[in-house]
Amino acid sequence: GYLPGLSAYRGRRVHHWTGGALVVAVVVHVAGLWITSPPDMIDALLFASPTPFSPFGVIAMWAIFAVALLALLRRRLGLRTWRIVHMSLAVVIVAGSVVHAMLVEGPMETVSKAALCALVLAAAVKVIDSAGEAVDVGIQRIEFLRPSRRRNCDAFAARPCRPGEPDVRK
Repeated sequence: GYLPGLSAYRGRRVHHWTGGALVVAVVVHVAGLWITSPPDMIDALLFASPTPFSPFGVIAMWAIFAVALLALLRRRLGLRTWRIVHMSLAVVIVAGSVVHAMLVEGPMETVSKAALCALVLAAAVKVIDSAGEAVDVGIQRIEFLRPSRRRNCDAFAARPCRPGEPDVRK
């Protein structure tokens, strides 16, 4: 994950721990709702709930669980496949969570809830935007998600042209 001020290794470690904590928080949230009202939880999980926020929360919940399961299988999937699936599910999680939170009435005041959701969206956009950058893996350079988003190259640029790569500024 993109975390300014941390090395790539520490950023990944923080990302792993934060993801695990998010899974635990969702389980605690769902368990608490189950304890207070099992029929409402069954309706929500079956997409039969009359509340407009339930489907978004349920979709985000299953996407979080899917990411957690896929994290355990990451090495089997391959880095490129993992990255694409992880980022796609992250979009579903963020969008579903923000809509879910904005539609729920009562627990938070509207302005603070909107500000928090805006911060979550801004962070997600920053991470997704930076995911299009190339990532160095050992001696191999791999471009994820947006391979056509190459920076312009020339003899004086921060990234000179590779042999056979056209200078797009000409």
